[in-house]
Amino acid sequence: MAKKYTLKQLIAAIQSTNTSLTQTIIESDNVNIGKQSARLLRCAIESNHLGAFSLLIKNEHTNLTAAKHLAIKLCIELNREDMMDSLLKTTVFDSISETVLYNFFKKATQLKHNAISKALIKAHGDKFHMSTALSWIIKNNLDITAKQLLKRRNETLPLSFIKQALKQNASVELLSALIYSGRFDVQQIFQWSIHLGVSAHSLIKILIAHPEVDPGSESNIALQEMIRLGHTEIVKILLAHPKVDPADFDNFAIKRAVNYERIEIIKLLLTITDKGIDSNAGNYYCLKTAVKKNNMPIILALLPHCTVHRMKISNILKLDTTDLRQEILDFFECPESYISAQAKFTSAQKIAFAILEFKKNIQAWEKKKEAKLINDKENAMNDESIIRAKNTFKRKVQPAFNDIFLTYAEDNAENKELSAIVHIEQKIRECILDAILASNPQQETITFIQKNKTELQQAADAILMQQAREQHFNAHSNIQHLAWRGYDSNAPYKGFFDNLLTPPKKEKPVFTTAAARVDNNTLLNTTASLYIRKMVAYYYLLVVNSECVLDTDQPLTDEAQKQIIAERITNFISELADMRSAHSDDYKGKPDAPSCYPGYLGRITNMGFKHPLTTETISTKNFVADRLESYIFTAFKKQLDACTSESQGQQLLAAITLLSETGWRAQNIFLGQENYDDTLLEERANFIRNLGTQQQSLERINQELENANRSALNNTNSEHYVFQYLFDPARGKLSGKFSAEYSRWVKKFNTNTIESENTENNLLSAKKTWYNPYVSSVTQINNLLSRMQTNPNMALTISNRLKNAKTKLALFNMLQILVKELPLYQTDKYDIASYLLFTKTLTEAIFGYLQQENINDLSLFSYKDISSQQLKAIHSDLQEKLADKSDHDDFAGALSIFEAFTLPEVLLTPKTPSFTPQFQETKTPPLSPSKHHHNQMVNRSPSKHDKSLIVARKINNLSLL
Repeated sequence: MAKKYTLKQLIAAIQSTNTSLTQTIIESDNVNIGKQSARLLRCAIESNHLGAFSLLIKNEHTNLTAAKHLAIKLCIELNREDMMDSLLKTTVFDSISETVLYNFFKKATQLKHNAISKALIKAHGDKFHMSTALSWIIKNNLDITAKQLLKRRNETLPLSFIKQALKQNASVELLSALIYSGRFDVQQIFQWSIHLGVSAHSLIKILIAHPEVDPGSESNIALQEMIRLGHTEIVKILLAHPKVDPADFDNFAIKRAVNYERIEIIKLLLTITDKGIDSNAGNYYCLKTAVKKNNMPIILALLPHCTVHRMKISNILKLDTTDLRQEILDFFECPESYISAQAKFTSAQKIAFAILEFKKNIQAWEKKKEAKLINDKENAMNDESIIRAKNTFKRKVQPAFNDIFLTYAEDNAENKELSAIVHIEQKIRECILDAILASNPQQETITFIQKNKTELQQAADAILMQQAREQHFNAHSNIQHLAWRGYDSNAPYKGFFDNLLTPPKKEKPVFTTAAARVDNNTLLNTTASLYIRKMVAYYYLLVVNSECVLDTDQPLTDEAQKQIIAERITNFISELADMRSAHSDDYKGKPDAPSCYPGYLGRITNMGFKHPLTTETISTKNFVADRLESYIFTAFKKQLDACTSESQGQQLLAAITLLSETGWRAQNIFLGQENYDDTLLEERANFIRNLGTQQQSLERINQELENANRSALNNTNSEHYVFQYLFDPARGKLSGKFSAEYSRWVKKFNTNTIESENTENNLLSAKKTWYNPYVSSVTQINNLLSRMQTNPNMALTISNRLKNAKTKLALFNMLQILVKELPLYQTDKYDIASYLLFTKTLTEAIFGYLQQENINDLSLFSYKDISSQQLKAIHSDLQEKLADKSDHDDFAGALSIFEAFTLPEVLLTPKTPSFTPQFQETKTPPLSPSKHHHNQMVNRSPSKHDKSLIVARKINNLSLL
């Protein structure tokens, strides 16, 4: 007979969590479960007996309909998530109204029961109103529930939920769930949150890491605000983000940090070296502001990073003053006067500094003038030149080259104009690549161009173009690289203006003026780009055109025509680079910052350099420069022709060209990296004085402008670029022109004097020169060598200089033949220059040795008077002396030079020096001067020994030969 159980026994079994007994009693049918459903479910829930609860809700006698509200309520209140899961799998919720269901959900969120709330959303979330449910979730900080709700619903949500989350001090997990749900405009939230500052600290950190957020948007406003608020941790995170640019807006970040005296952030910014941060920005705003605020910690932090023309300000200041703040103020009040009063600087350094300051002031003046054009929208002078430029293009250039232009279009092209532009642009890219190759790049770049030249010209391979700009053409100051990136549609750039040399990717209006506008409608970048590209294409045809080089009444030789076209191409590429980097100074030259549309027009017309069709459209600045250069060059020629000796002419050239803005020479002299003999300063000053006063020069230029129907210049601005030429007469192209004219003059000078070279007076002069060779000849050749780094063509100048030397010293002949004999360097002028510089000390050693041997006349003709026996004796003795130094490049090289260039062919076949093969495949020869040679005093008095003997020359007891 089955055992009888009572309700009391069942309740006791449930409370004691005896699952086996509970199951036995339920299955015995002795207890009326139906009537006791609510009571039994309560007992199971309160006792947390999941087994009993499961048995009850599965039993067919349990009345869940009557007990469901009680069961759900108890599960929520007691956080019985497993029991709630069991309930959710039944049909009990189907009959519950949405209002009651929401009340249950509200209760679960109020009790912060994340799992139960999530389970309710997962099962019946479609019945909840999103805004109400999410509000309760945020109010109670339920991140897991939030993820579940946001996963089920896909509507865009307003910013108010994020505001509520911050107000409720939501956890990082909940904020992350909201931000990464895809339901919010995260960029809008970011822009809003940065103004909250510290209160939104966690949210800002989450947003910075979000892939759809640009922390550098709106001119890096996030960084600016965090600096203002002094939030160093967020600033550090922002600075590590690739889209944040602390150098933006003329280094506004460090300026703001100084202005708000955030010393820790200032130190952090100053440690970043790869984002273009410049503590000199804004005309030394940072240092001046720190001085004004008398904040010594900031002053001391900034000083090591603040430079004037690359020299640390701390190296300029006396630093022994009791008031460093006042010392800095004194310097900034008048830098040139301050430098002039400093005994630590040479006279040449002081002039170099003044040249650099003049250049800086000119740039600031031009920038201010350009800003006026952009801000005021109009500028009469610029309008005048732009109108003239457009008319010249329309009436002269386009008609003259239209037929040639159309030959570049494909026959079946629907738009022949665009087709012609595209094909001419391929020629332009080829022109730029050739210019890069001619600039002596690294071997890797040469190989890259040679291998991919055709594909690079077409610019269709995105991967190849990326490789080109990132690995090879990435210099910020190289004009060929800048020009190339102008024709790379994916090359990044900054600033307010579009790159118009490639089709824009997104249509938008561009800045223009009334004179520059194509028509009366708003000028779109697509229209502007097409017009600019067409003009550049036509001007390229003009630049390379050989039929019309100059006016017909000025006939030129073929060689002269080629030279002029080469100058045009160089100018053409330079103008392309200027289009690409017109506003790079705003970003400290690091990124490309293109010109505005009117600026493109002005620079295109300047591409007509040295072509009669476009003479009248050259900018006033270029017009003035051309006239001044012509005037100064004429003065140089006149003074050079008046020189009575080669050394006098060479000194004139050195005096004018060795201290100039051109080629960073003034920069290097100011820094002490190059020497300039102070004795040359007076000759330089005399040349400048002979050019006339500033007022006279201005009047002369204005007369030229009037004759050309151009507006006159005024002398109200002392920083006007006209006066820069009078202060620095070798700037720009003039330095190279002076050197070329000097070479011509030397050749003419020696031709006129060669017939009388062997007269008694000249022989005495030659001997006198020989007795002081270091001062006369070696100094001259070293001056030439030192200048070749910035003028590769100087190698050929040296070649001619040595070939026609009045006193043909053996050293000169050796170098002359060396230049000719090294096959690797015959076509690479810059490497010739590098090599000669490299062997500078070696040549001095050879010269000193020969001088001590008392070989009084060392011209090549003199070797004829030396017998074969004497030459053999010298050769043998030299070999013997060098036997124990054969591993030293200097001495091995000296022997090779002697063998190759002094012994007759009958004695020894001339050969390339033995050290040549060692560096045939390298960029820099391994032959290096002996460290013992440098800056040593050598006795250079004539020797009394017989010239057939070899005498050892010693420096500090070290035998050289």
